[in-house]
Amino acid sequence: MNQSPAPAPAPEPLVLPEAPEGKIDLTRGWDAAWASLTDGYPGLGSTLAFIGVAIVVLALFQWAWAARRGRGQGQAAKPVWGVMVIGSLLTAPTVIIPLLLGILSTVINIVFSLFRGAFGI
Repeated sequence: MNQSPAPAPAPEPLVLPEAPEGKIDLTRGWDAAWASLTDGYPGLGSTLAFIGVAIVVLALFQWAWAARRGRGQGQAAKPVWGVMVIGSLLTAPTVIIPLLLGILSTVINIVFSLFRGAFGI
C-alpha cells in the first residue's frame, strides 16, 4: 500500500512584544525576525558584525596609509568603497538595520505627535 508521509507540524506564530501605547516601534519586528533566524546559530549576528567592522576598519587603515604615502586619492580610493560596502552588508542585520529602523521609528513618532497636537487626534 502507498502510505503518504505524516504532515509537517505547523510553524509557531511570530509573537511581538507589546509597544507603549500610541508609539510605533519598527525595531520590534526586525528583532523578532532576526531572533527567529538566528535561533539555530546564536552567535551568528555578533560574528558577522565583528567581521564586517574589522573589514571596514582595515580598509580605512589601508586607505589612510596609502593617502599618507600619496596614493590614496582619486581612483585609488575606489577599492576602499567596495570593501566598505561588503563590510557594511555584513554588519547590516545587527547594526545598520536596527539603527535605521530606530531612526525611522523616531521620525514617524515625531510626525504623528505633531499631527495629534495640530489636529487634536
